[in-house]
Amino acid sequence: MTNMLRNLLIILFFISSVSVKAQENDSLIVIHKSAAWTIRYTVKPGENMQMLARRFCISEGQFAYANETEGAKKLSVGDVINIPVTRENYFSNKQPLSDLHELYYHVAGPKDNITLISTYSFVTKDKMREWNNLHGYTLEVGQTLFVGWIKIVT
Repeated sequence: MTNMLRNLLIILFFISSVSVKAQENDSLIVIHKSAAWTIRYTVKPGENMQMLARRFCISEGQFAYANETEGAKKLSVGDVINIPVTRENYFSNKQPLSDLHELYYHVAGPKDNITLISTYSFVTKDKMREWNNLHGYTLEVGQTLFVGWIKIVT
């Protein structure tokens, strides 16, 4: 029985490790910036402000404001910029759109609680718990939570 339990725990650990790694590589992570959410994004070759604003369904003004820059600023490959999460590009209900991508949030500290995160997500605490298979209201630092969808036009 002990050997079986140990093997089961090893398998569960392996499965959870693989899913967390896949989640981090394939998903977008939001962070707090002032009183809003933003996605930290690294500029790739050929990208410019206008293209990124269209791709993430935001105005150039929203883009410039989130990055505290003038619209004419040239982006360079490797620049880390902020993509604002707005009413226009964020969804708390899955829509029948093919260009929606899952958003996640890494719990950074004790001030991050389910009430705050669910408020930013425009869902109830119970919905946040359901989405993330939580059995209580306690969050762990480093925990990754699903928080909704963002529209990205490719």
